[in-house]
Amino acid sequence: QSVFMGVLGRFGVNRNLDAIMGVVGFNYERWDFGISYDINTSSLKSSTQGRGAIELSIIFWNGKVRTNRTTIICERF
Repeated sequence: QSVFMGVLGRFGVNRNLDAIMGVVGFNYERWDFGISYDINTSSLKSSTQGRGAIELSIIFWNGKVRTNRTTIICERF
């Protein structure tokens, strides 16, 4: 079990800062629970009237995620 928090930035198509998000959450066994607040910084903020949005997330990790690693064999001197 652990707690996480942070600030994220989302960039749009032209690499313009589109939104800033603050997130906080915790995980328990294979579950992650989080809450975030999304603030628009692009021209979209006129559509949302300058208000952000609260977002909830629930993530289940099934433990079957595999990474495909390629090992390159080389001599060590």
